Amino acid sequence: MKTILYIITIFLIIQSCNNSNLDTDKKPIVRVYDKYLYFEDLIELFPGNLSEQDSILVYKNLVDNWINTQLMMQKADKNLSKEQYEIEKQVEDYKTSLLIFKYQQNFIDQNLDTVISQEQLQECYLQFAQDFKLDFEVIKGLFIKISKDVPNLYKVRNWYRSNDEKKSRKLDSFCNKNAEIYNDFDNDWVNFSELIKEIPFHFSDNEMFLKYNKSYETRDSLFRYFLNITDYKLKNDTAPLIFVNDKLKKIIINKRKLQIIKELEKNIYQDALNSKQISIY
Repeated sequence: MKTILYIITIFLIIQSCNNSNLDTDKKPIVRVYDKYLYFEDLIELFPGNLSEQDSILVYKNLVDNWINTQLMMQKADKNLSKEQYEIEKQVEDYKTSLLIFKYQQNFIDQNLDTVISQEQLQECYLQFAQDFKLDFEVIKGLFIKISKDVPNLYKVRNWYRSNDEKKSRKLDSFCNKNAEIYNDFDNDWVNFSELIKEIPFHFSDNEMFLKYNKSYETRDSLFRYFLNITDYKLKNDTAPLIFVNDKLKKIIINKRKLQIIKELEKNIYQDALNSKQISIY
């Protein structure tokens, strides 16, 4: 209560000051040259739940800061060179750019189609494929991790490298029942480095391994491991579509955004021309 009375008292003391720039609908607190700080503007800056002592301190600091700012602006206004006044133009240009950007973003948000079909991804991929390079080796094929105690394990060796459809079905049936891991990715690219984490062997040179091995078998005390490679791509080769989906989506979305802005500018210009808001001399 005392805080409010304190502020009101200050208001009454300075209320008599007058200037052509004075807003008579507001309560002035202090004047510096032709600038006024008003009670209504200041009170909006107050944090909530302050003690009486803290409120007085905050009030004094806000008023002092405002006074010092106005005094410095007056000095700057009288002493800045013409070159330094370019900052005003820069600020105005920035304000203009910011307002246009905010309007464009709002318009994009309301009109952007974010649905992307697989056909659109494929079309974009064909256009930009050479720009996307792999950071790691990828393969297609088959990987099996199976207990060494499984009966008839020798059959897996005969089946897992075969292209015969009957043997493939037998392998599927056998591994689905017995394997710890059975991953048939013959139609999908997978990260080779991630896959071989399942194999108890360190490959010192992935590229050399892939160039000279189409299949690989190893074991440890518990499991047998079978890897068959039907295709591979090396680091810095063109990345398959599956690994650049997110990048392609960004390209497509950015193209759509640019098209929306282009159409917006065109329509605004035409509307202004039609309503005779543009005169070209």
